[in-house]
Amino acid sequence: MNRAMLIILIAIAALIGGLFVSASQARQTNAQKQFRQLLLNDSSVDPAVKLLLQNGGFVEPDILFDDFTGEGKIDAIVSVNSSAISGTVAVYALTAGSGKTLKVVFRDESGYMVSARMEANQKSGSTLITDDPVFSPGDRACCSARVFRRTWSWDAKKNQFKLLSSKRVRVRYTAQTS
Repeated sequence: MNRAMLIILIAIAALIGGLFVSASQARQTNAQKQFRQLLLNDSSVDPAVKLLLQNGGFVEPDILFDDFTGEGKIDAIVSVNSSAISGTVAVYALTAGSGKTLKVVFRDESGYMVSARMEANQKSGSTLITDDPVFSPGDRACCSARVFRRTWSWDAKKNQFKLLSSKRVRVRYTAQTS
């Protein structure tokens, strides 16, 4: 999906979300509110995602906490939901590294039904897995038959995630319930 289409989709979702500020927006946890503010203040976050967060979008409540940097501190993976049909539009990894302030060190702002999870890996510690739907003719809007799956590992020398693998995978169902 190109950047112009992403901005259009997020703007439409923001307008719809602004009209129907969801109940989940009203009862956000403190963690959701804090991560929302961190993303709004971070210059590396796409302006379209910031617009969405200001107009009905929200940080999803299922924040993933893990020490993916191996520094003995808990890091976080947060997802931004459009509160509309596009579901999760962005995923971010945040860490304080050796400091005290959390900052974004990874982003997937592909814009439509993105998903992320952490898995334990004996060779490389925790790995981050992101799935982006790949739609084909006949797929329903909720459910692509394939995803583009990327597996990432933290590179402590470069202080960033490195791509371990990238492949299209057939899946049974990718609809989100958020």
